[in-house]
Amino acid sequence: MIEKVVFTDIDGTLLNGFITFDFAKYLNKCSEYNELAYKRQIDILKKFELGEMNYLTAVQEWLHEWGKGVDGKQVNQINKLAKQFFQSYRGSICNSSKILIETLKKKGYYVVGVSAGVDVMMSLVKDYLGLDEIFASKLFNKNGIYLPKLETNLHKVNGKKETLEKFIIDKEVMLKNSIAFGDSLHDLDLFNLAEIKIALNPTKDLERYAKLNKFIVVNENNVLNIVNSMLTD
Repeated sequence: MIEKVVFTDIDGTLLNGFITFDFAKYLNKCSEYNELAYKRQIDILKKFELGEMNYLTAVQEWLHEWGKGVDGKQVNQINKLAKQFFQSYRGSICNSSKILIETLKKKGYYVVGVSAGVDVMMSLVKDYLGLDEIFASKLFNKNGIYLPKLETNLHKVNGKKETLEKFIIDKEVMLKNSIAFGDSLHDLDLFNLAEIKIALNPTKDLERYAKLNKFIVVNENNVLNIVNSMLTD
């Protein structure tokens, strides 16, 4: 049984940017990625930024290309490159994030990361920040070789919601005083499960929504003070 739980988004919330996107770029530079798949991913991002593709479709198509990008590659080799990449990427993690996780765990919270980003990167974020668990997008592999098909459903409609609902049942999670952190409206699946909703480094759309719905709104500069005050009361 888990008596106190935190659900948190990763990209944009605990770190700046999108680590999975940057890792695909790194793999492409290392010639360990299908170049056509990478070009398609760039096109997907451009369409999303121009408003020609919605968020869910962009995530689904980008991850589809991720599968093609590493199809046939050795899992161990991609893991090795992930560790090399992460050494230089750690500077993009918000300075307050590691302390925030430490603070929550000292208060007895079990901290769960949730991201449609790829597991090879998110597992490193989990270990670096000290999260208790993380759910991320994972590809099938056979005999240590990547296959292009996704094993997880986080990229699908209600994927995060279904994943967390199963987790709550399996681990007998108590939701009283539960907390959710997110930076965009795409994190509503997390917010809807938690009692305490904290918009951290929110987009303008989430900030408007958060104020209307009485969320706590913070940024990386004041989140520690706000959370410490909240947990002391």
